[in-house]
Amino acid sequence: AKAQGLDTVAWETSYKQTALRKKAKVCAMLADSYGLQLEFRKAVSVLKEAVRIEPENADYLCKLATAQAASGDIEGARRTFQKCLKADPENEKAAQGLKDLK
Repeated sequence: AKAQGLDTVAWETSYKQTALRKKAKVCAMLADSYGLQLEFRKAVSVLKEAVRIEPENADYLCKLATAQAASGDIEGARRTFQKCLKADPENEKAAQGLKDLK
């Protein structure tokens, strides 16, 4: 019975993590839509949720930094691009984005 209980806990944990990753992906897709509508503050809001769920996701970090820059938050964009480069040192979008801020 104990082993079965552990299996159930492991399954529930895995299920919750998968659901959260899907939520983060939906947030990023919604942010893309907001970006196309030039609604950058809304994009920042939903991307912050995606990054909260997956703080090491370089794609989400880079999208957030780009939206921050577009909404006028240059310092926030700089910090987020730096976080992106920490998560993925080879990320060319983040390196270029950081360079473009200067």
